[in-house]
This record gives sequence, C-alpha cells and structure tokens, in this order.
Amino acid sequence: MYIHEHKEWPSFSWNKELVGEKLNKVNKAVGYLMGRLSVIGFNDKMSAVVESISHDIIASSEIEGVELNNEQVRSSVARKLGVQLPNPTESSRYIDGVVEMALDATVNFNSPLTHERLFGWHNCLFPTGWSGPTKIDVARYRSGDMKVISGMFGREKVHYVAPAPERIDKEMNRFLDWFNSDVHNGYVKSAIAHLWFVCIHPFDDGNGRIGRAIADMALSQAEDSKMRFFSISHQINKDKNSITTYWRKRRREIVKLLNGLSGILTACSVPSSNPTKHCRRFLTRPYSSKPMPKQSCPNDNVKS
Repeated sequence: MYIHEHKEWPSFSWNKELVGEKLNKVNKAVGYLMGRLSVIGFNDKMSAVVESISHDIIASSEIEGVELNNEQVRSSVARKLGVQLPNPTESSRYIDGVVEMALDATVNFNSPLTHERLFGWHNCLFPTGWSGPTKIDVARYRSGDMKVISGMFGREKVHYVAPAPERIDKEMNRFLDWFNSDVHNGYVKSAIAHLWFVCIHPFDDGNGRIGRAIADMALSQAEDSKMRFFSISHQINKDKNSITTYWRKRRREIVKLLNGLSGILTACSVPSSNPTKHCRRFLTRPYSSKPMPKQSCPNDNVKS
C-alpha cells in the first residue's frame, strides 16, 4: 500500500510541539535576516533578490540533473524584474520560461493556484513537448501510469507508484482547494504542499520543479512579500541524499509528517540565518546614503 492508497489520505498529521520548536527557529532566523536587509538601500535589496531567485532556479534544476547557464539565468531574472546588470547575457527561450515560472510563483503569490496556472508552468519547462528523447504530455495532466524507479535496465527497483491517471483530476481539485484556503501557517503549508503534490505526481515530468515552485509560493504567502532572499532548493539540493533515503523508507506509509516538516523547516531556517554567498555581499556592503537611480518593483514587470 502506497501513501495515497491509505484510508486517511490525505489527512496528514504531525507533532505540533516539536514542529512548533522548528517554527520558532524559522521565525527567528527570518526576522534576523529581514532586520539585516532593512538597513540596505532599495537597489541593493533588488540586486539581492535577483541573486537569490537565480540561485534557487539553478539549484532546483540541479536536483533533477539539469544544468542551467548561471549568467543566462541571472540576466533573465534581472531583465524581468527591471534590474540593470553591468554585463547582461542573452538568455535562451528555455531559461526565460523557467524564470517566468519561478517569478510567477513568488511575485504573484496572492493569485489563486489553478489547473491552468500549473499547465502554464509545465509548458514553461517543456516548450518543445519533449523531455529529452521522450515525447510527453505538456500543459495537461499525464494520461499514463507513473512509477519512480532506479537501477539498471532489467534490474529496476520501484520506489513509488503514483495515483492512476483517472484519479488525477479529483486529487488535484482537492489539493488546489486546500492550497487556496487559509488552513495552516505558511511555512507548514509549504511543507505539506510540496509532499502532497509530489505524491500525486500529476505530470509526465517536471513534478519536482513545479512542486518546489509551489513550496516557494507558500513561503512568499507566509512572508507576504514578493521578494525572496533565501534559497530553499539550494538547501534541499545540499541534503538531497538524506532526504531521498528518508522518503524511500516511508514511501508506503501514511506519514506522520514530523521529519518531513522538520526537513522543510530546516531548509527555511538554515539559509535565513546564514544567507547564500550571493546575498551576503550585499549585507556586508558599507551603508551609503547616496541616492541611486530608481528601479522598478517586481510587480511592475511580472504579470500572471
């Protein structure tokens, strides 16, 4: 029996006391980071946003074994946010699409998450309709079975079997209704949403990246901010071996989400209290009261 076959699915539960301790650390770390950011100028703050979002996009793709050109990602993010870079690089159509998905999730976090919006994100990841050498269903839910496997040909090991395709519409309707409601703290919501979505595995490919975009969207809702200053995907990528081992051991359980929530909350608190090197250079820059040229806010350049 897999997790989605359990009679209690998807009624997740967790130890509120222990998760509450993690939440306190997250809130403290985020407050500390926001306090440091409050003393820097708007332009430096926007530059930090560019670096943080770029870092998150690159790390999210690395988790799936996809390497993106760093400079193209930075240039695409900066251009869409109206931030000027000294030596911008022309970005590919594919990278522009990946960036559009990430920015839509974080900048337009107050817009409802819908089937159509998810289809648009999926199309951004697979604009040609192909995943490598394989033709896939794009901008719609999968029409075939989905198994997560590893191992050599003829010696494959099945780690997880997702819900059958005829169940996906019902499962996604229930997930979206929950996500668009205000039933949980934003950080807890981010962790549950990530797990729930990847358990459904509604697409032929790209479920991991879209799942992390949904998690980032919930984090933006938690902070009520269009600006992202730390990378969840970077921390997940760093700890992916231990995370993969944990979930493989529990793939058949209706999980008590203590460790799963703890992992996501740790992924929030670590980069919040210890920002990436890309953001640290703005936080350690000497303060200057000299006026800077006006740059646009994220909301001015990105639309749903």
